[in-house]
Amino acid sequence: MHIHITNYQDRYFGGSGMVRLYRFDLERGRVDVETLSPWLLGKRPDQRNQLEQQEVELTDHANRFSVALDFDQRFAGFAPIPPRAERPAADLVIPGTVAYWRFDGVAGDGAPVATGATIADASGHGNDLTVVRLDNSGPSALTAIGDHHVDQPAHASLFIDGGYSPTRGAYLRTADAAPLNRLRFERGYTLEAFMKIPRTYNDGTHDWRALGGMQDSSAWFADSPGTGSNAIHVRRFRRHRSFGPKHSAGAQFFSRTTRCGSSCLPRLRCERSRRSGGRR
Repeated sequence: MHIHITNYQDRYFGGSGMVRLYRFDLERGRVDVETLSPWLLGKRPDQRNQLEQQEVELTDHANRFSVALDFDQRFAGFAPIPPRAERPAADLVIPGTVAYWRFDGVAGDGAPVATGATIADASGHGNDLTVVRLDNSGPSALTAIGDHHVDQPAHASLFIDGGYSPTRGAYLRTADAAPLNRLRFERGYTLEAFMKIPRTYNDGTHDWRALGGMQDSSAWFADSPGTGSNAIHVRRFRRHRSFGPKHSAGAQFFSRTTRCGSSCLPRLRCERSRRSGGRR
């Protein structure tokens, strides 16, 4: 148990409205503490006197420090949150949904998903996916698993075992005549996908693994306004790259680092700016 007692009444101007901030960093397992005066921060630096300059932020060991804390162990005694039940596809398809794919019923837990197998578009728009394996890829390149995020509507996922030397893996693609292929999303789009990076992820084997993208008929992303790629980089952050008529090299956006072994829901929103005509 950590108990922190602070009293700033004996400091300049009765404490100058001091505030102590506690930042709980679940990734690092730390509680970072800092002490500052919002009142003094709100004043222009040239309007502060010498004492006020010293009181803007307290940086001594008693007012700025970090405490290690194992959050899982500390809160293990609390009643666990009951897992959410599976939700039917009809409850998830909202107006404007172009395609919705899920992997329950594709194959048994741990079983390979056959090349050429179809993943139906649950939105009803006919944008079904087909399983494709790369050369040098065996049955284990794509398997069905029961692992899933606690908030995932379908309690099933796909595990892709890809890598280099030799290049191997699998992916899902729409049919050539799928309605999705003809859309340019000129007013923007939102893409969501539950993903989990395995703990065995490393730079030598899994560099620039792709989460999704669009392939032009002539070359990847060439001259295709509004197409893009959402990819996982070696450092486990996600990169979105969007190409448009005014940006032949493409615009890139990067996320924060994702911890290996943890599930997350990347949400990508791309919309056309009314003011500039560009994308954000």
